[in-house]
Amino acid sequence: DLSSACQAFRMRDVGINTRILYRFLLVDSITRNAQVLLSHKFHFDRQSSPRCISPSGDTQRINARVVIIAAGVGSKELLSQLNSQLPLRLWKSHILHGKRIIEQPVFWLDPLEITLMNHTGNVSVVGLNEDAYQISQTDLDVDPVRADLVHEALGRFIPHSRRFNFSPVACIKIDVRGESLPRSVDAEFYEPVNGVYFLFPGKLTEAPFLVDNVVRQAASRLDNDWISPRPW
Repeated sequence: DLSSACQAFRMRDVGINTRILYRFLLVDSITRNAQVLLSHKFHFDRQSSPRCISPSGDTQRINARVVIIAAGVGSKELLSQLNSQLPLRLWKSHILHGKRIIEQPVFWLDPLEITLMNHTGNVSVVGLNEDAYQISQTDLDVDPVRADLVHEALGRFIPHSRRFNFSPVACIKIDVRGESLPRSVDAEFYEPVNGVYFLFPGKLTEAPFLVDNVVRQAASRLDNDWISPRPW
């Protein structure tokens, strides 16, 4: 139902299958001798001296001139281990997921209206614009009242949508801002300690841009010239 919309635009956009993209990047990294450690804990004993702790308790020291961290909500603990801090804020929102209900994605621009996108596996994911609220600590419990706002917005667009039995999920995003500033989804990275970068992509679509920038800086620190400069 688009009767309440002032205008509607059809975009000639092409979706990105992130699963295929990340699979390629993982295989390429392993081919280039990258090591992947699953279910390990990362810990700083002192500045720029990290170690990985396996599920069994074994410790592996990491010797590196550059450390790049994309730990999300875990960044705060790692920063404290470095005796450093950033003004991290946590923002909680809710999405619905279930069987695909529409062929093409739809994004409303109005606050508290839906963003509806399709994912691999015949799945639709529904979120809300500007529904995030600040929390003091990590909490992934679903708030039924907040989740119901997503159901209501979906119902305004697709009447009787509750029959699709969508399931709610809570998610958390991070920004790096002072308390009085509005929420930001900018892609940012910081170097609170020499040679240690903390990445905050803001949104999934911004992650490649962020990685491109931080890898260029890291390569410059390592005196490598194999990162070609962009033509702009």
